[in-house]
Amino acid sequence: MRTWWTALELCLCLAVPVAAQESSLSPAGGFPSAPQPKPHPSEDLYPWQISVGYEYLRVDSGGGIHFGMNGYTSSMTRFLNDWVGVEAGVSGAFASPFGIPTRWFWYGGGPRIAWRYNRRFQPWAHVLAGGARIRVVQTAGVPAARNSFSWVAGGGADIRLNERLSWRVEADYVSTRFSAIAQHNTRYHTGMVLNF
Repeated sequence: MRTWWTALELCLCLAVPVAAQESSLSPAGGFPSAPQPKPHPSEDLYPWQISVGYEYLRVDSGGGIHFGMNGYTSSMTRFLNDWVGVEAGVSGAFASPFGIPTRWFWYGGGPRIAWRYNRRFQPWAHVLAGGARIRVVQTAGVPAARNSFSWVAGGGADIRLNERLSWRVEADYVSTRFSAIAQHNTRYHTGMVLNF
C-alpha cells in the first residue's frame, strides 16, 4: 500500500512541471510561443505641444492688498524624450483695481516634466524663469511701468480629448519683486492643448 502512495506522489510531482511547460507551447505547432511585442506608450506621443487658454491671476501688491486679474496664457513645449521637455510661455492679464487700469505681462521658459504614459490623463510639473512687467495708468493719465525678474513653479494635468487635442488645467505660484518688495502671486489656467 505504501508503494502505491509513493508512486502516486511521484506522478503528481512530475505532472505539475509538464503542465506548466505545455501551457507555454503554442497550440498550433507545439513550439514555445514568441513573446508578443506590446505597443510602446510613446508611439502616439507627439514631441510638440502648443497651449492657449484663459488665466486668472491673483496679484499680491506686497502691502497686504490683493486683487484679481483676467487674461490669457499660451505656451509651447518641445519634448526631448517621453517625459522631459523644454517650455516657453507668455501670459497677459488686465484689471482695474480701485478704478486704476492695470496691465500685467509675463514671459519665461524652463523645464517641464510630464507623465505621458497614461493615454487619457497626463499630469506634469514645470519650473520657469523669466520676467514680468506691470503697467499702471496713474491719476494724471500717464502710464507707469515696472519690470521684475520672475519665476514660476507649478503643475497641472492634460486630459486627452482625442489623438491631437487635450484639455489643460494648471495652477502656479508666481514670484515677482517690484519696487524692492517681494510679491507672492498665484495663477490658474485652463485651455486647449494641440499635440503635433
